[in-house]
Amino acid sequence: MKKNSDQDLKRTTIRTPRLSVGTSVAAALTGASKQELSAAPEAEHRAVRLASLSLLLISAANMLGWWVALGIARGSHSPWHLPYAVLGGILVYAVDRAMLRALWCRAGMSAARTRGFALEDQERGFNPIIQTFSRVAVSVIISLTTASFIELEMFHRDIDAFLERRTSEQNEPVFQAASDRVDAQIALKRAEIERLDGEAAAILADARQTDVTAQSAIAAQVATLIAERAALQDRIASLSKELDCQTTNLGAEEAGGIRCDGVVAFAGTRTKHKVAGDLADYAREERANAAARVDEVDRELARLQVPSSTTSITPEVQQLLDPIAVSRVQTMADLDELVQDRDLMISKSAAQDAAYAVVPEGLIVRGEALETLARSSPWLAGRILLVSLSLIVLDLAAVFVITVQPPPKSLVLREVLASEIAMYEAISKAELAIGEEKQSIFSVRDITTKAEDESDQRVTSRRQAMKTRKMVSDRIDNDLEVRVGSR
Repeated sequence: MKKNSDQDLKRTTIRTPRLSVGTSVAAALTGASKQELSAAPEAEHRAVRLASLSLLLISAANMLGWWVALGIARGSHSPWHLPYAVLGGILVYAVDRAMLRALWCRAGMSAARTRGFALEDQERGFNPIIQTFSRVAVSVIISLTTASFIELEMFHRDIDAFLERRTSEQNEPVFQAASDRVDAQIALKRAEIERLDGEAAAILADARQTDVTAQSAIAAQVATLIAERAALQDRIASLSKELDCQTTNLGAEEAGGIRCDGVVAFAGTRTKHKVAGDLADYAREERANAAARVDEVDRELARLQVPSSTTSITPEVQQLLDPIAVSRVQTMADLDELVQDRDLMISKSAAQDAAYAVVPEGLIVRGEALETLARSSPWLAGRILLVSLSLIVLDLAAVFVITVQPPPKSLVLREVLASEIAMYEAISKAELAIGEEKQSIFSVRDITTKAEDESDQRVTSRRQAMKTRKMVSDRIDNDLEVRVGSR
């Protein structure tokens, strides 16, 4: 009968349909029995796949969170952070998988007890509470840790501004001292320029005093040329009027009309026409001569006439002014550089000061700065709390999704029954082995007892034989003594 049941079980196992690759992977991820899952309905296959997908998504989300957190904490998203992120995701996956298996086993045991397939379990009621509390604690720790780094990245502008402002306040005396030093350098350059200008002005004053006589002669010559030029301009104006008048007379004498003097001329008067033409040519020639002389006077004035603020400089004076001019140009260039780059020079001078403080860097400094900002700004503190609560709620929501998913009833029931059957089979095999061991012990005891009895019998027979020999020996001795005594 037992052989027939084993053959039927083998046939049933062979006839179970094969699982798809996705379902096999889902069974491995959730810890479900592939043999029992292959006999479960298709709907429970989907439930197992959904549960495995939930585990993977939660683990991937935690990996991503740790990846981002480590990148923010270390300042760069290095590939060396990946093993740590994967390790964190694996730990969360292990906790969630254990919790899922506990939920499914509890559901399967409850179904087995309801159907009378299993006895009442002696499991304590606070075990599920401990499991839930452990998972919630893991969620809170992971979420708060991740949120602390994400908040540093979210509010990094405010943190940078706070650190820069605090550093600026610390460096304010240093920058003030640097500003005073740069301003002192600028004042020295300006004083140097004023000194060089004073030396040049003194040299020019001496040269001007020496050149007063020559300048007076040139001024008189210039005045004469200016007067001559004015007379020539008047002459050109009168000649232009005369030329216009004679041109009008020439036209009137040729065609008939009114002359410029108001006299009526008649056409064909050759003498007056010739006179008007000669006078016009004369006026034109005189005007050209006057214009040429004006050009000569202008060139002479341009050569002689100089501004009142300038003085002719001799080569000896120029030799004295050239070094001063070179020094002034160099000093002026230095002054322009100091004025234009004043802020940069102040920054460089302040940076070389021993009391200069740089903007602090590091995770601890930025965390303390964020705490200081949160204490001074209720709005920022509320946003930080909101980020932390959001991550905690998201993680707990993922856990809630796992817990509210209906377990595959037939699968968990079959797993519980299979475990119960395996347990009873193991107990039966153990009891059978114990019985066989006891039987073998009893057999050994029987054999030992028989051997001891046989040994006792041999000893007893030997003792009896020895007694018999002694009795015979005593009789022989007595007979010998009797015989010896009778003789």
